Amino acid sequence: MSINHENKSFIGVSLDNQIFFTDWLFSAINSLLNKHDKILFLIADDLLRYTRSIIEEKDKEVLDLNKIEDIVSKKSNKFIYYLNNSLLNLTAKEKEKIEIKRWRDFEDSNYIKIFRNLIIAFYNINEFREDVYSVAHSHVKKFSNSDNYENLLNSSAIYIIDEISMAIRVSEIDNYINEYYPTDEVSVLKKIYSNSYIEFGLTVDNLIGKKSQRKFKVLNILNK
Repeated sequence: MSINHENKSFIGVSLDNQIFFTDWLFSAINSLLNKHDKILFLIADDLLRYTRSIIEEKDKEVLDLNKIEDIVSKKSNKFIYYLNNSLLNLTAKEKEKIEIKRWRDFEDSNYIKIFRNLIIAFYNINEFREDVYSVAHSHVKKFSNSDNYENLLNSSAIYIIDEISMAIRVSEIDNYINEYYPTDEVSVLKKIYSNSYIEFGLTVDNLIGKKSQRKFKVLNILNK
């Protein structure tokens, strides 16, 4: 099957977003099948590590790597099971269009380069850092049971950088240029693509060494 690079798509799957375990998933698949040659479901399993790896024991915070491995495995398998059930009524040809991959499948030198450069930008460009923290503030509310808000905020900030690094890597390097999500994209990523930080040298073209091609669309099909 010949794949048109301009007709590959992907959906980043947040395992904390319950919409991926509803009828939205089935509707999303049906909506995209006739539009794209490939539909990649990229499970953001490793992002859970930023907010789930630390446990509180008395007056200290402890890294619990066994716990997070179990969480990542269970949540990932739950989604894969739900997705496979959503594919049962598809034809063999339609099923060939569907791909399921995890975060680690794209953690190569391309991803590391983008991630590293965004970390450098985070620590050196005030405007970018403030925007990342603004998103992190909203994100951390989901895990606000911790007394150590500052540490959780910092973890969430790196979470955001990891997330936007992977979005750039998958769309621009592997040519899944059509990205979909149930809600709007991360505001920092949108600002990078609109060249809001161009005066500081932070652009997608500079991060990947070529002209960007990614296209994003909100897939709020259940609201229509």
